Amino acid sequence: MKKLVVAFALMVGLVSLFAYAGDEKKTCHMGDKAAQKMEADGTAVEMTGKLLCKHCNLHQSETCEKVFQPSSDEKTLYPVCQHSKVDVEKVSEEGTALLNIKGKLVKCAEDGKDELWIAEATKVAEAAKK
Repeated sequence: MKKLVVAFALMVGLVSLFAYAGDEKKTCHMGDKAAQKMEADGTAVEMTGKLLCKHCNLHQSETCEKVFQPSSDEKTLYPVCQHSKVDVEKVSEEGTALLNIKGKLVKCAEDGKDELWIAEATKVAEAAKK
Protein backbone atom coordinates (compact mmCIF):
# COMPACT_ATOMS: atom_id res chain seq x y z
CA MET A 1 0.00 0.00 0.00
CA LYS A 2 2.85 2.35 0.86
CA LYS A 3 4.44 1.70 -2.55
CA LEU A 4 1.15 2.59 -4.28
CA VAL A 5 0.94 5.92 -2.47
CA VAL A 6 4.55 6.76 -3.34
CA ALA A 7 4.04 5.74 -6.98
CA PHE A 8 0.86 7.84 -7.20
CA ALA A 9 2.56 10.87 -5.66
CA LEU A 10 5.49 10.50 -8.08
CA MET A 11 3.11 10.26 -11.05
CA VAL A 12 1.17 13.37 -9.98
CA GLY A 13 4.45 15.24 -9.53
CA LEU A 14 5.68 14.30 -13.00
CA VAL A 15 2.40 15.23 -14.66
CA SER A 16 2.47 18.61 -12.89
CA LEU A 17 6.07 19.19 -13.95
CA PHE A 18 5.33 18.47 -17.61
CA ALA A 19 2.17 20.60 -17.54
CA TYR A 20 4.13 23.52 -16.09
CA ALA A 21 7.04 23.06 -18.50
CA GLY A 22 4.65 23.23 -21.46
CA ASP A 23 3.20 26.56 -20.33
CA GLU A 24 4.65 28.99 -22.87
CA LYS A 25 3.17 32.25 -21.61
CA LYS A 26 4.80 35.48 -22.58
CA THR A 27 6.71 36.68 -19.55
CA CYS A 28 8.76 39.68 -18.70
CA HIS A 29 12.35 38.68 -17.94
CA MET A 30 13.22 41.68 -15.82
CA GLY A 31 14.70 41.56 -12.36
CA ASP A 32 13.34 43.55 -9.40
CA LYS A 33 15.72 46.49 -9.94
CA ALA A 34 14.77 46.72 -13.60
CA ALA A 35 11.08 46.55 -12.64
CA GLN A 36 11.56 49.44 -10.19
CA LYS A 37 13.34 51.49 -12.86
CA MET A 38 10.57 50.69 -15.32
CA GLU A 39 7.99 51.86 -12.76
CA ALA A 40 9.83 55.17 -12.40
CA ASP A 41 10.14 55.61 -16.18
CA GLY A 42 7.34 55.27 -18.69
CA THR A 43 4.45 57.44 -19.77
CA ALA A 44 1.64 57.94 -17.25
CA VAL A 45 -1.80 56.96 -18.55
CA GLU A 46 -5.36 56.81 -17.28
CA MET A 47 -7.81 54.84 -19.41
CA THR A 48 -11.22 53.23 -19.28
CA GLY A 49 -11.76 49.87 -20.94
CA LYS A 50 -11.77 46.12 -20.45
CA LEU A 51 -9.18 43.57 -19.44
CA LEU A 52 -9.38 40.68 -21.89
CA CYS A 53 -7.55 37.49 -22.75
CA LYS A 54 -6.22 37.21 -26.31
CA HIS A 55 -7.05 33.49 -26.27
CA CYS A 56 -10.25 33.18 -24.24
CA ASN A 57 -12.07 36.43 -25.12
CA LEU A 58 -10.64 37.49 -28.47
CA HIS A 59 -9.60 34.13 -29.99
CA GLN A 60 -6.47 35.77 -31.46
CA SER A 61 -3.82 33.61 -29.80
CA GLU A 62 -3.06 29.99 -28.98
CA THR A 63 -2.09 30.90 -25.40
CA CYS A 64 -3.62 33.11 -22.74
CA GLU A 65 -2.27 36.66 -22.63
CA LYS A 66 -3.80 39.52 -20.65
CA VAL A 67 -4.45 42.65 -22.70
CA PHE A 68 -6.24 45.91 -21.99
CA GLN A 69 -8.66 47.25 -24.61
CA PRO A 70 -9.47 50.95 -24.16
CA SER A 71 -13.08 51.99 -24.76
CA SER A 72 -11.90 54.91 -26.88
CA ASP A 73 -10.15 52.66 -29.44
CA GLU A 74 -11.35 49.06 -29.58
CA LYS A 75 -8.69 48.12 -32.15
CA THR A 76 -5.84 48.92 -29.75
CA LEU A 77 -4.71 46.23 -27.33
CA TYR A 78 -2.09 46.89 -24.66
CA PRO A 79 -0.33 43.81 -23.27
CA VAL A 80 -0.46 43.91 -19.46
CA CYS A 81 2.95 43.84 -17.77
CA GLN A 82 3.28 41.02 -15.26
CA HIS A 83 4.93 43.44 -12.80
CA SER A 84 1.71 45.44 -12.41
CA LYS A 85 0.87 46.36 -8.82
CA VAL A 86 -2.78 45.35 -9.19
CA ASP A 87 -4.13 41.89 -9.91
CA VAL A 88 -6.71 43.20 -12.35
CA GLU A 89 -8.18 39.75 -12.93
CA LYS A 90 -9.90 40.09 -9.55
CA VAL A 91 -11.84 43.17 -10.68
CA SER A 92 -12.19 42.43 -14.39
CA GLU A 93 -15.00 39.83 -14.16
CA GLU A 94 -13.53 37.85 -17.09
CA GLY A 95 -13.64 40.76 -19.53
CA THR A 96 -17.17 41.93 -18.76
CA ALA A 97 -16.41 44.74 -16.29
CA LEU A 98 -15.56 48.22 -17.50
CA LEU A 99 -12.43 49.34 -15.65
CA ASN A 100 -10.78 52.68 -15.00
CA ILE A 101 -7.05 52.07 -14.78
CA LYS A 102 -4.11 54.26 -13.84
CA GLY A 103 -0.62 53.20 -14.76
CA LYS A 104 2.20 53.65 -17.22
CA LEU A 105 3.13 52.55 -20.71
CA VAL A 106 6.53 50.93 -20.24
CA LYS A 107 9.04 48.94 -22.23
CA CYS A 108 8.77 45.66 -20.32
CA ALA A 109 9.18 42.92 -22.88
CA GLU A 110 12.39 41.81 -24.52
CA ASP A 111 11.01 42.94 -27.88
CA GLY A 112 10.90 46.54 -26.66
CA LYS A 113 7.19 47.01 -27.30
CA ASP A 114 5.04 49.03 -24.91
CA GLU A 115 3.18 47.19 -22.18
CA LEU A 116 0.68 48.55 -19.70
CA TRP A 117 1.92 48.58 -16.12
CA ILE A 118 -1.18 48.96 -13.93
CA ALA A 119 -0.91 50.75 -10.58
CA GLU A 120 -4.63 51.09 -9.83
CA ALA A 121 -7.81 49.54 -11.27
CA THR A 122 -11.41 50.16 -10.27
CA LYS A 123 -14.72 49.21 -11.84
CA VAL A 124 -16.34 52.22 -13.48
CA ALA A 125 -19.51 51.81 -11.42
CA GLU A 126 -17.43 51.82 -8.21
CA ALA A 127 -15.44 54.84 -9.40
CA ALA A 128 -18.68 56.77 -9.99
CA LYS A 129 -19.83 56.09 -6.40
CA LYS A 130 -16.75 57.75 -4.88
